[in-house]
Amino acid sequence: MGPQTLQCVKLRLLVRFSVNGVLTVAFVGLKNIPVADADGITSAIFEMLSGYLNMEKDAVALKLVGFGCDGASVNLGKKTGVVKKLKEQLHEGIIDIHCMAHRLELAYKDTMKDVGLYKKLEELLTLLYSFYHKSAKNRSELKTIFERLGTATAIPPRIGGTRWVAFLLNALQVLFKGYKAFLLHMQEVNIKENQSGFCLIFYFSFQLQDSRCDRSAKALGICRILKNEPLIQFALFMRDILQLLVKISLMAQKATSTVADVYETLSTVMSTIASFINR
Repeated sequence: MGPQTLQCVKLRLLVRFSVNGVLTVAFVGLKNIPVADADGITSAIFEMLSGYLNMEKDAVALKLVGFGCDGASVNLGKKTGVVKKLKEQLHEGIIDIHCMAHRLELAYKDTMKDVGLYKKLEELLTLLYSFYHKSAKNRSELKTIFERLGTATAIPPRIGGTRWVAFLLNALQVLFKGYKAFLLHMQEVNIKENQSGFCLIFYFSFQLQDSRCDRSAKALGICRILKNEPLIQFALFMRDILQLLVKISLMAQKATSTVADVYETLSTVMSTIASFINR
């Protein structure tokens, strides 16, 4: 499924096929769906296959082996989902596949949702992104500090996104690449504002009205989190874990990957993670 708007939903359809044993993925097209229920999606699929590939239902029934999608109930619902309707209109042998990369994301988020240190780590990465994304002054000062340290500038990215595991790994890599510069900048902002005698800083006192007080308060709060040793150790551990999980995600997204390829990668990653217990 594509991006949703107030007016409609865009259906993105791709087909995967084999020619002389060579797997190929082809983009069929995009189609607006006024009503994104199972009936609307199923009808749109047949219309796109007919309009773009000149394949009517009889031809689709002869060639269609499986249907891959995310895990939304509108797609995989046992009684009224898209897959159920395809089986009713074509044949019962259609294999439904819940996108493996999507399942990995869901399993990862479900595993981490009650981990206290993980929530604090997300908070740190979000605060860093917000501190620099919303202020050209902060970015400029950070760039100057990187130049003083003789290293390439690294601006904290956001941690959300379609490929959530990869986005988080990127944010952690930037955190450690620029850790010294981030910490130095937060300390300098706090010292500079305090020396001006302009305001009294309260830890995370974001309700203060003056922008300099607000900036200094945020810098002090971020600085304290950056100095949290258990949290930084946990962040290093998470970086190691995410580097492995991203391998599974990328293999699952690869156009020519087979189930065997993903299974082999998954088995290797599981063995490596198990070895962390004795590290």
